[in-house]
Amino acid sequence: MCIRDSREIKRQVAAHADRFIVYTERSFRMLDVEHVPTERIVKIDPGVDTDKFSPGPANRAAFGLDPDDFVILFVGWLLPRKGIDFLLLALRELVRDPALRRHRVRLMMVGPDQGRDRIAQLAERLGVREACLFAGALPYDRMPDAFRAADLFVLPSIATPEWQEQIGMTLIEAMAAGTPVVSTYTGAIVEIAEEAAVLCQPNDFVALYDALTDLIRNAPRRRELAQHGREHALARFSLPRYADALSGIYDDMMRQK
Repeated sequence: MCIRDSREIKRQVAAHADRFIVYTERSFRMLDVEHVPTERIVKIDPGVDTDKFSPGPANRAAFGLDPDDFVILFVGWLLPRKGIDFLLLALRELVRDPALRRHRVRLMMVGPDQGRDRIAQLAERLGVREACLFAGALPYDRMPDAFRAADLFVLPSIATPEWQEQIGMTLIEAMAAGTPVVSTYTGAIVEIAEEAAVLCQPNDFVALYDALTDLIRNAPRRRELAQHGREHALARFSLPRYADALSGIYDDMMRQK
């Protein structure tokens, strides 16, 4: 498809769609840039199954983890834009930190194999291969167990000229599961996480290392984040709330027909 065709499709959709549903203020503004009438843009929060994604006992053995491991979880594509390179650099600092020696830090990566060879080579070069566990792509019904098996969830996304993190559904799933979250100030992450996560500068492995170190050393702060994240997920991202919002949009459209 050529650029001219793409622009024409966007123009036709903007002119004729009855409603545009967005999840973030950033998306709302981008549609405004595309000349979509703002009265046809509706912002709602996405939803996750907060019964399925909920705190519970961790079955670490199912992932090849030991009970005493300090587990940092990454979920997503093993691509540079997800910040995985910076996370490996931060991991190098963690495993070399004498003050953290009593913590056996492990990084569990869940996601498709695209990019895995490159990341495995980088981990080898950085000397952290033994601290890495590649879990591969898991069935969705196993994801709650993956979050429960982790001490921290990290989404270290970065901004590129073509892309920024938008919704970050894994952030919501982690919070709902009661897993403390560390992420970055990029895209719409701040809108989604609000005060329920620790955020640091993107493209900065030292800032990420500092944020992780503070939480590894501070169990009460991790428990506080876990509780706050769970409450945040229940308040904003439950499926009944999402269903009510969608239903309200359709009801409003029908009344205007």
